[in-house]
Amino acid sequence: MKIISFFYKIYAYFFHRMPNRMFGRIKLNTFVAHYTLVLMNIILPVFFIFTKNSKKYRLKNERESDNKIIVSLTTFPLRVDKVWIVIETLIRQRVKPDLIVLWISKEQFPSLSVLPKKLLALQDRGLVINFVEGDIKSYKKYQYVFQEYPDDIIILADDDIMYNTDLVEELTKAHKEEPNVICARYGYKITRDIDGNCQSYKEWEKLDHPMSSSDEVFFGSGGGTLIRKYMMHDDLLNIKLAQKLCPTADDIYLNAMVRLKKTKIRFVEGPYTIASVIIKNNNVRLALTNIGESLQNDVQIANINRHYLERYGKVVF
Repeated sequence: MKIISFFYKIYAYFFHRMPNRMFGRIKLNTFVAHYTLVLMNIILPVFFIFTKNSKKYRLKNERESDNKIIVSLTTFPLRVDKVWIVIETLIRQRVKPDLIVLWISKEQFPSLSVLPKKLLALQDRGLVINFVEGDIKSYKKYQYVFQEYPDDIIILADDDIMYNTDLVEELTKAHKEEPNVICARYGYKITRDIDGNCQSYKEWEKLDHPMSSSDEVFFGSGGGTLIRKYMMHDDLLNIKLAQKLCPTADDIYLNAMVRLKKTKIRFVEGPYTIASVIIKNNNVRLALTNIGESLQNDVQIANINRHYLERYGKVVF
């Protein structure tokens, strides 16, 4: 497990210094951060393969009561070949979750037989693979887990991020201290104009430090977010409404559910960056749609505000 933390420390150190130039025109910080990430993508999968049979790299699944710690994520064909790397980093946490659940659409994967062998092998070490009807895309990450495990502690994850080994530890530690707040380690501080109106998403402040519980924090769920069903509004599982208002931004809908419930969000200790799994031909990235030229995040935030202003007379963001 130490090897993941070792790489993460180096990567985060230089990543946060990337805007600074060194040696004239050479951006040394950018160079080191980039190639540290490349090395992580080469060395860690090899390390995982050679150490996979160790008893310490498996989940025990012993807890029978409520308040299980469950990591939930989904994937799709473009990323399925490498999602096993993500799950390895979640299995190798210092504080282990009780379950890791991967939700898969039957439309994309009709049976276990079409899944990669490295992914299937993780079932023997604690991974649960659940097939679901239809395809609600990134909403699979949370819609089904809150239906099946409504009373448990849920940590949401993405399928293209290698997680530092302290993720579950820091999130659950913060949750014990403040059981009624969302605990996250990747996100933004919402910025407002002089009249108090929410500014464009691209103007929000990327957080790179701990922050006490606040209602002005926007969490990026894929960065690792501990969240519980009772912390969110009753529209949480209204998938038709979610897809209507936020067709490409499940994080915006989730944050709206939190804000409607008046639940605060705490930003916990962490590297404040994410080490991505490098995926060839990965041109399908929601971030490009949501915060790129089309600024669909702003459109979907406006959808949320308009809907709940008409319904409750309240601006959510």
